[in-house]
Amino acid sequence: MAQTESELRRIFLGRGFKPSKSLGQNFLVDHNLLKLIAREAELSREDFVLEVGGGTGLLSGYLAREAGWLFSVEIDARLCEIWRMFMGGVANAELLNADVLGSKHSLNEEVRRRVRARFNELGLRRFKCVSNLPYSVGTSVIVSLLEDGLDLLVVTVQKEVGEKIAAPEGARERGLIGAVVQLLGSPRIRRVISRTVFYPRPRVDSVLLRIEPKPRPERYESLKFVASQLYRYRRKTLASAVKLAFQLPGKEVVRKAGLPERLRAESLDGPSLVRLTRTLEDGYGRSTDGTGYLAAF
Repeated sequence: MAQTESELRRIFLGRGFKPSKSLGQNFLVDHNLLKLIAREAELSREDFVLEVGGGTGLLSGYLAREAGWLFSVEIDARLCEIWRMFMGGVANAELLNADVLGSKHSLNEEVRRRVRARFNELGLRRFKCVSNLPYSVGTSVIVSLLEDGLDLLVVTVQKEVGEKIAAPEGARERGLIGAVVQLLGSPRIRRVISRTVFYPRPRVDSVLLRIEPKPRPERYESLKFVASQLYRYRRKTLASAVKLAFQLPGKEVVRKAGLPERLRAESLDGPSLVRLTRTLEDGYGRSTDGTGYLAAF
């Protein structure tokens, strides 16, 4: 498993392989940081681990060493060959050559089915995702897995994305992705990872992000939809944002929800978003059932 940057260079050169920017192929080659990622996941033999972007097996080896089972997914068949060269003899690890995403924002149904079937077959207690996520799929994978339900995510993502996910309400760096993720989990940045420890070197730094899931809230789809509309006007007052997003009397809606009119849309916390969504659904249209007021937008 011992792969260094110089070793990867030789392997790639010998196989005529050039890492793809579009697939976010940047390989973490600092073994101390790879070990740190595995430790952060607090793995045991009771854990089933999904790794998105198995790459050359650098992180895979450390995960399989501690987990009950490692299920690695890698889209690039050329990298699958290298992964198997280093990981083929590991009894508790398997690799699936597939795109983890079925669409831009959802998991590949076949991958989901195979992962869940293996988890159920093995009878392990906890389902975790631990990955050096390719930049191209990071946010979609995080949200989709939280929506599906699992026990822990420990992943590396671009620093800017991690900051948007982990930022508190009202922070300038907070984004819609943060509002959605925080409906489903509690994210924390555990470490900043310099771009210098990747090969090839990306243009940005990364962060190690740990997300502990929370129970899925009631009306989750409606909450996500309302947040997505309000974040189009995130710097405006909540009353103005509601007026612009839903063509409704913003001050009246906000007052009925029991919220401050001049609160900024980006400063909504989870409970406040619930109150506003309930007011929009129950006060201005039918409860969302697929054909209700919010579904019409």
